[in-house]
This record gives sequence, C-alpha cells and structure tokens, in this order.
Amino acid sequence: MASEALEFYRRLHQISDSELRRKRLEEEIAPVHRRVQLFSEMIATVHSIAAVRESYLLFCEIAPTLVGDYDWVAETYGEAQRQGALELCVALLHPRAHRDITPDEVERDLNRLDDTLGERKTKARRSRGERLERLLLDPAPSVVELLLDNPGMSLAWTLRIASRRPNYAALLTLIMGHRRWVRLPDVQLSLARNPYMPTGLAMFLLPLLSGQTLREIEADGTLAPEVRDFALKLRSRGIVC
Repeated sequence: MASEALEFYRRLHQISDSELRRKRLEEEIAPVHRRVQLFSEMIATVHSIAAVRESYLLFCEIAPTLVGDYDWVAETYGEAQRQGALELCVALLHPRAHRDITPDEVERDLNRLDDTLGERKTKARRSRGERLERLLLDPAPSVVELLLDNPGMSLAWTLRIASRRPNYAALLTLIMGHRRWVRLPDVQLSLARNPYMPTGLAMFLLPLLSGQTLREIEADGTLAPEVRDFALKLRSRGIVC
C-alpha cells in the first residue's frame, strides 16, 4: 500500500467524531476511481493494519445506503470492471438475497401482531427488559430501527434478529448499517451467514471474518454461490487472520 494511502487511513482513524469520520470517508470515495481503489486496498490489509480495519468497518456501515443508489452502483461497476476488481463487480451485481421470505411467512408474522404500528414503535423506543424482548420478531423496519437504537437492546437480542430464518432483507440491512452493531464480530458473522441477507452486502462483510469462518462459509450450501466463492478467494489469497 502506498504511504499516502496508509496516511489517509490513519488520519481517518484519528477523527473522534463519528459523523465527521463518516463524512470524510464519503468525500474520499466520491471520485469513482478512488472508491474502487480503496475497496481493493482495504480488503488486502483489513486484518493487518488497525487503521484500515476501522476504515473498512465504516465502509460497511455506509454500504447499505450506497448500494441503494442506482447511479452510484452503475458508475462503480463500470470502474470496477476497468480496474479488474471482479469481486466488487459481483457484489454490485447481486443486490438481492439468496433466499426471500414467502408470502405465507409474512402473513404468519403479521398475524402475531396485537398492537398497531404506532404502539409498537412507542414500545420499541421506550421499553426495557421483557417488554423489549417481545418485539424481536416484529417485521416492520421502522420498529426494528428503533429497537436497534434502544440503549436496552442487548447483543444477544440483536443476534436473534440477525440470525433468524426466514427473515426480511430490510431488517438485516438495518443491522449492517447501524454503527453500534456492525462493529461487533458476532453480528458480522450472523449477517454474513444468513441466506436472507442481500448477497452483495454479505460479501462486503467477508473480509472481516477469520479464515476458519470463511472455510465454514465455503461449505455452507444454504448460502449464495457468490458468497461462498468470495470466501474461498479471500482465504486462498491469505487475506484472513
């Protein structure tokens, strides 16, 4: 990695304000050639340089928003092709989850609900303990978003949402885009190994995982072939801890 690139990661890591740090990264990846270059740099050194890992975690946090922008995706895909960043191309081409929740499963979840959406949102914002736990199966993104922000939300409860099958891609995407939860290894693992997670986003999480975990992902027939192939490529290149 060039010294000026490493210096950028170190400067970014030193910014204490999370919003300023996020804004600085967004500025850095505004030029399309730089965002593709940055992705390749980060996955190559994410396990060996702490400042790079912090930058990559921030990238994962904003990725759900970025891949929802069609123009951003199209521009990035074209540049990734030119630079030979094939894994990034594959991730951008597969925004959907490998598995989708069925209409019958959605109906089952809706039939469990006793309260209105407004009542559930109020509970998600204010509840603690068992009252909060009762909301973990709620299918509404607006409710789950409030749950994730609730100070009483535990890692164990977040993992119950992240590992649930069947599941809603929108809920899993919310967890990945949440600053508090995406930084935790158990959450990264649960999201990456859930076939209801959008395939491209699951691929973005793989460079954060260990070699043993990637080996398990390669053998997991429930996951998208693109996820399994990327796990194999990362491990074969030695880009793991």
